[in-house]
Amino acid sequence: MKNTAPSFALMQQAVAHHQKGDVAAAEALYQKVLRMTPQHFDALRLLGGLYIQQNRADDAVVCLRQALTITPNHPELLNNLGVAYCSQGRLQDALTHYEQAVQQSPNYGDAIDNIGHIYYNAGKLDEAVTWLSRSLRLRADNPRAHAFLGHAYRLQNKNAEAINHYHQALASWPDNIELLTCLANLLRANGQSAEACALYQRLVALKPDDAMLRLNLGVIHRDMGDLRAALASYDTALRLRPGAPDILINRAGVLIELDRPEEACAAYDAALQISPKRADAAWGKSLALLMRGHYAEGWQLYEARLAYRPKPGPAPQVARWDGSPLARKTLLIWGEQGLGDVLQFIRYARLCKEAGAQVIVCCDRALVRLLRNAPYIDAVFESDGFTPDHAKNLDFQIPVMSLPNLFGTTLATVPQEMPYLFVSAAMQEKWSARFERTAGRKIGLVWAGNPRMSQIDAHATDRQRSLTLAMVQPLLMQPGYQFYSLQKGEGAEQIAALGLGSQIIDLMPDVADFEDTAAIVQNLDLVISVDTSVVHLAGGLGKPVWVLSRFGGCWRWLRNQQTNPWYPSARVFGQKHPGNAA
Repeated sequence: MKNTAPSFALMQQAVAHHQKGDVAAAEALYQKVLRMTPQHFDALRLLGGLYIQQNRADDAVVCLRQALTITPNHPELLNNLGVAYCSQGRLQDALTHYEQAVQQSPNYGDAIDNIGHIYYNAGKLDEAVTWLSRSLRLRADNPRAHAFLGHAYRLQNKNAEAINHYHQALASWPDNIELLTCLANLLRANGQSAEACALYQRLVALKPDDAMLRLNLGVIHRDMGDLRAALASYDTALRLRPGAPDILINRAGVLIELDRPEEACAAYDAALQISPKRADAAWGKSLALLMRGHYAEGWQLYEARLAYRPKPGPAPQVARWDGSPLARKTLLIWGEQGLGDVLQFIRYARLCKEAGAQVIVCCDRALVRLLRNAPYIDAVFESDGFTPDHAKNLDFQIPVMSLPNLFGTTLATVPQEMPYLFVSAAMQEKWSARFERTAGRKIGLVWAGNPRMSQIDAHATDRQRSLTLAMVQPLLMQPGYQFYSLQKGEGAEQIAALGLGSQIIDLMPDVADFEDTAAIVQNLDLVISVDTSVVHLAGGLGKPVWVLSRFGGCWRWLRNQQTNPWYPSARVFGQKHPGNAA
């Protein structure tokens, strides 16, 4: 439409005010133009855009729809109306108008971007990736498209692609807090703790008074094994947000690792005073209590793990055993947490059997054959093979690590009847021939645990407990000893890499499960191991075992006391300083 002179002058003034950011004056002038010329296309178009900038979606829709009656296929109008509909939550209407804009202008980057965002927000990640990638083909340095592609790839667990796009988005938006946080968290999840730490230090510099950023920096310091730096970060976070339960709980966890369980208990108590139902605080306090040998209260609080990390078990429909009489009852004991935990606490099945129960055990496949040798267990099932039919005749079920609480275990009453793990005669015969010609004392060696790369906290703990074979290589050179590797999985490759095949015999390629390993251990004079399931295997067999325990080690080693009530044949060698392999 041809503009009249007065409206033309008013439009010039309105646009000038709009460009300067004086939106009130611009709006008044646009409206004045429209009172003079109700179908003024540019006034409707620009006023609609101004309303979008002010988050006035309803007003924007009115203006833009009226403008579209004048020019129906205008790409910018179609896109902007889509933006307004999106603000109203009318996502399908928004998507329709974005698509119409692209039909009119196939290289209209903003509309293509917006379609990608609609699909991303709808959880349709493949479609989002397609459209956002198309946007980047038009403009390779588009930070918004890079950011949302990073989000989409992260949700698809395509970490490398997500990291790449976050980096490219940050090239344009270097101080974007959200992107820096997303990238830092993804790097942490990807095992790139040093890079994540650098980003969180940058975030803390940008927002020094943000307690949660300080908390997250502490978590990454803990991942890296720098416990003192982690504690310092938590202390700063706590000064910024006194009494915050998340900070108190994380701080307490590091205090345990620093062998300061009394202070850890105080921190957990402070968290529980503010949030009495925090199961993670109750469970954490239980570990601090157990570490100090305070078993009565510790076992009770240890039950909080079932609320913090619920695990229904193989027969959740069966009543949980509460300590009531077991005579003529059938009890299912099921494995939880790690293999070593099952090996340690399966000793309680003997007490259940002595109480008159028929004892059924459900556990990981690696333990099935070994536990079937126990005379106090009536049947053993693999966890994945336990069916509802197997549960029909059960009276009770219980997770294995709840048994110490039900039996009221104290330091003085830990079941110590050894051995409680057994090897079949056939398996013993199979393996004993492999040792008949060995001269000198036979020593089994485990130098590393399972890194559990997909579990960030567990991986951090493993980094603290594990050694490399090179660290213990001088031990292998001692005369009068023959060393055998009990290292299964990751870490075993170090034997060949160091050329130590003649110094340490590796039988583990022929090992199928823990019964094979147990038969090997039966033929050894001593097992030396970092804190892994092999320690519990050797201890349960009654074989001498030396435990190489990290500083602030697992609660079961009682602050790394040399002797231990769980395994009379064990000797604990505790690390003197955190991070020191000596």
